[in-house]
Amino acid sequence: MNIYLGQGSSNTRVRVGDRTKRFLNIKGNEANHIELLGASGFGKTTCLRGLAEEAFIKCKQNRETALIIVFERKYDVNKIKTYYEIFNYEKVNNTSQGRIYKKYGNANWEYVKKYLSLASKDKKGQLGKIGDFAFSYPNLFGMYAKHNPRQKGGKGNSLLGQQGLKPTVFPTRRIVFRPTRSLEHIKIDNGFYSCTVKEANIAYKHLPFNHIAALAAVNEGTLNGSRLKNLWNIQDNLCRNPEKILIEALSMENNSGKPSQTYYRIEEAMNRLIYDKLFQEQDNLFKNLTTDAINVIDFSQNSNLESKEENLIFRLIVEFAINVATKKNVKVFFILDEVQNFLQDSNGKWATDKILREGRSACINLISGTQYMNSLPKSLVMGSTHIGVVGRLGSMEDKNMLQKMIPDFNSKIEVAEPDSYGEYFESKRQLKGKGYFSFDKMFTERIEYRQPQSI
Repeated sequence: MNIYLGQGSSNTRVRVGDRTKRFLNIKGNEANHIELLGASGFGKTTCLRGLAEEAFIKCKQNRETALIIVFERKYDVNKIKTYYEIFNYEKVNNTSQGRIYKKYGNANWEYVKKYLSLASKDKKGQLGKIGDFAFSYPNLFGMYAKHNPRQKGGKGNSLLGQQGLKPTVFPTRRIVFRPTRSLEHIKIDNGFYSCTVKEANIAYKHLPFNHIAALAAVNEGTLNGSRLKNLWNIQDNLCRNPEKILIEALSMENNSGKPSQTYYRIEEAMNRLIYDKLFQEQDNLFKNLTTDAINVIDFSQNSNLESKEENLIFRLIVEFAINVATKKNVKVFFILDEVQNFLQDSNGKWATDKILREGRSACINLISGTQYMNSLPKSLVMGSTHIGVVGRLGSMEDKNMLQKMIPDFNSKIEVAEPDSYGEYFESKRQLKGKGYFSFDKMFTERIEYRQPQSI
């Protein structure tokens, strides 16, 4: 399966068609891990969105079953402002409806128009929080913005037109945890027609004791801590059920009519689980994952989660996906933005290492992005098959590391610093969505990354 990466230098070996198009062959018997590096503001997240779309398109075209899972860190309140800017521009310029439909697409224009109409009626500030990976809204900006804005007369290709692409809506399954606003508002903000939003929970059986201890501030060295650990981890007949554990803990008291403080501390810990809607006896997390849409695990402000809970969910999803890939011959793509946030505790590190270890045999593909490579563990850096730079590198340490990993680094990658503020400002504009890509860390060339068709 070949996924479209973007446009490189003209390839004289190609005799027919576009000589600049670059594709990456995703093979089932090889590791296909991609790491995108780049300082903030150069479009790294945008590039990740384009690669996720491409994986979905090619799997559907090839009739291959694929589980595509994107982990989203935040939403972007500026996206709706961009939509308003585009609509106001066409209105001020008295652009005819026919020309608008031809430029953006009839369905796309009316789709976004409906969203803006709903958002304009929102008086409580519940809307206008579009996710970083809103695959179910079309990228109108890609047709609005020029590929070369300095070209005279306003002529020339748009960003999407330059690559022969058009705005497109993709089916999305968005999964939230302890939602901070209504599922309907989240759905409207992320593509109300083509996006479904599900609230997920985690089964008690998946919770390690250290998570319980942290949740309820239980010290394992105390009597109540050691007793609860024994009940939670060892006594399988209780099935990690808080209500059954409370009954058992009460039976261990000398006077069940007047329980000790040890029991009350255990009761407090179990009640935290019972009354927290994130945790249930039966989970629905895995039932919500689908191969018919792009799955977005919403770790943005839409979900009320702590870092350790995010990493636990990440681990559980990785375990499930690898099991599915192994048993059912399903391709799996993990897209992780700001991957360093998933390496803050043992669960995140375990899950990432699991992907790297079993990627080749189970056809697991990891596409991740980070600002600084030197913040990543060596296993992830060395385990990346392909490395891309978006815009410019974030640090000199990354430059030194890449020089050791990529043989043609010095001859291909330019890291010149701007000499003035004007030069810096211009370089940010010129380098956005552009950079370098090193295939198998053996051949490196300049590339303009694939523009996403959604926002």
